[in-house]
Amino acid sequence: MKTDTQTPPKSILALFFQLGGMVVPILLIWAWLVYSFAAQHIDSARQFTERGETTLATVVSKEYESKRTVDGEMFTLYLLDLRYETQAGEAISITQSVTVFEYNRIETGDTIDIIYLRDAPEIIEVTPGINAQRAMLLCVALAIVLALAICMTWVAARRAVDAIQARKHGTREEVALIEVRRKGLPILSRRVQLIWSESTGRAGQSMSRAKAKFGDFKPGDPLIVFHGDRRSWWAGDIGDRAP
Repeated sequence: MKTDTQTPPKSILALFFQLGGMVVPILLIWAWLVYSFAAQHIDSARQFTERGETTLATVVSKEYESKRTVDGEMFTLYLLDLRYETQAGEAISITQSVTVFEYNRIETGDTIDIIYLRDAPEIIEVTPGINAQRAMLLCVALAIVLALAICMTWVAARRAVDAIQARKHGTREEVALIEVRRKGLPILSRRVQLIWSESTGRAGQSMSRAKAKFGDFKPGDPLIVFHGDRRSWWAGDIGDRAP
């Protein structure tokens, strides 16, 4: 393993991703997926508002099917066999997938209000306004995911800037390793951290790594650290100061 003084200075971008920024692209991907679903439901809600017509449908039968996804996960598909007539007099019989809540509240033989599209009467809302409700919930979820992405960007950027500033301008100190401590729950965690104490008495810790990465370290080993505003940083994590 390289010693801490052999670690070249890391860029602020590399530190950003190491210090929590890796979560940001994942959150942005989730945001894009949520936005895509929300946009579909918003468009559907608009269509039902502009071209929707109400009628009564008879529940001929109901059933559910257990299916398996491509990755092996099981899911249940809830189905209603419906029969209704459009305002133009066209008789329609369809099998409509519904949510488990709709499936449980509707019984065979019930007559329920539905909304269908005037130019595509086989497309319906079993619960009128369900697309608008789903769009609203998805928009709330989108706002939450984006807020999390912004917060994580700020947290990771603040940490990366502090590390860079400490390396450039903070006190460079040689400290003794106190212990190699397991991070998280002792039984479940497989990652460890180096623990030290600064001359000021402030405790410090490295970024966590797999235990094998710290296999050569033992209490008393010398470490080079830089004093930052909120914590000290190990040169093995952020790179040593350029000579």
